[in-house]
Amino acid sequence: MVMLVSGYFVKVPLLSIKEQLKEVLEMAPEEGIQTEIEKTSSHIKEKYGFDESILRVSKVGSKLFIEVDFIVDTHKWEPSIKDQDRIREEFFER
Repeated sequence: MVMLVSGYFVKVPLLSIKEQLKEVLEMAPEEGIQTEIEKTSSHIKEKYGFDESILRVSKVGSKLFIEVDFIVDTHKWEPSIKDQDRIREEFFER
């Protein structure tokens, strides 16, 4: 009986350690957050006609790090700094 109860109480710290280890290794956040960011990235890619987008998302503690690289064909469009700022603002507004 004692072994059964102690096994239950060991489960909680082990799950907590697992989550903390994921954050230390800068792994991707929960699936819901990742999916929402991917939707936003795809929307902007389609809207501006980018050739490709590369998305990297990691969560450390309460901070969420998002890096998005949009691949642009410079023969079609070469975005200015203002264009890039506008796209960045649009990304974070969604």
